[in-house]
Amino acid sequence: MTDAHARSATPGDAATAREAAAMNRRLLELAAEDKWQHLEGIMTRRNKLLASISGAEREHALLAARHCTERLQAMAQVAKSRCAEQLAALKHGRKAAESYRANR
Repeated sequence: MTDAHARSATPGDAATAREAAAMNRRLLELAAEDKWQHLEGIMTRRNKLLASISGAEREHALLAARHCTERLQAMAQVAKSRCAEQLAALKHGRKAAESYRANR
């Protein structure tokens, strides 16, 4: 544990933890809206905030971020499956169209 993480929490840590929590909520909203392209920048900023939190606020903020990330991973897996299904349907449709054109 570094000195920055060992120090006791400050009011600034609480505010930073609240900001990180708001970012967690925004990440989940964006994922629910299938706006995955926006997540990376927010996650980077959130992780920088998390690194600056100390004391008791740190443990709580890190746990919340972990739960958020786990939910994002589950949501991403669902989105990936949905995309794979759509791709399979498109390929099937293309093959059907090609077959139709070949037999006209």
